[in-house]
Amino acid sequence: MSQTPFRILIAVDGSPTATAALDTARRFPWPGHALPVALVARGGGLVPPLAAQKTWAWSQELAISIAEHACQQLATRWKAPEAHIEDGHPETAILAAARRKSARAIVVGWRGHGTFRRLLAGSVSRAVLRSAPVPVMVVQRAPRQVRHIVLALDGSPTAARAVRFLKACTPSKGGRVTVVAVVTHVMPPRTGMLTRELASRIRADIAAHNAQERAAAKQRLQRAAEGLKRAGWRVRTVMRTGAPLAEILDAVDDVRADALVVGAGGSRTLKLGRIGSLTEAAVNRCPVPVLVVR
Repeated sequence: MSQTPFRILIAVDGSPTATAALDTARRFPWPGHALPVALVARGGGLVPPLAAQKTWAWSQELAISIAEHACQQLATRWKAPEAHIEDGHPETAILAAARRKSARAIVVGWRGHGTFRRLLAGSVSRAVLRSAPVPVMVVQRAPRQVRHIVLALDGSPTAARAVRFLKACTPSKGGRVTVVAVVTHVMPPRTGMLTRELASRIRADIAAHNAQERAAAKQRLQRAAEGLKRAGWRVRTVMRTGAPLAEILDAVDDVRADALVVGAGGSRTLKLGRIGSLTEAAVNRCPVPVLVVR
């Protein structure tokens, strides 16, 4: 029985970051039944649909050239890549094409300044990231390979789905995942207004709370590691203490990861659209591609 294709929509516009997104999509260990679909959205950031006929025809030639180049690049991994050209605002075109093609993931560059000026500018990529109902990979620079992935685990439902997403992927040769859980310890209040007895009780309560948080994080790490190992990944778990964003980015740097996978946001985050503030900050600051899973 054949599997439904795992369609990956890759937005391309000829810019360096769109090219990096294309290269990263080509290297990422997607599920074995993955099928790429390259999308060129013309209009909005390039020229209005009612522009002079010659200008519009010129933009069509450029779009065809970009689509053909995308297919050539994707054909180095897949036998039958698709490419489509859409007219309209980039964000609308990307989301509409993802729905129409039943895409299971979207890949975008973080900022575009190529032939289609600002087509994939930060505002468009951010809008896609916030609005898409499927995982979105955001790429600033393409890694030479995607073998070592850092998975951030925070106990949220979307982080659990990120684990399941990676379990469904096909690890490349030597593929490994470092699963990172960050525990933020509560610190005792520093004040001389407390009695010695009350201060002692507060410290004991805080210590118990911190211990519970570490135990819960350890359990999550163990469960994630067991599932990923069964899926064929080499797995290492790391527990860190401190500010979540800084610790996650430090972990990416420490292990020289090729990509970061995160959940879209937990119940403790301030919601911005459909992603959490910490997730958006990670996308902004992470030096490697970030896959955001809903």
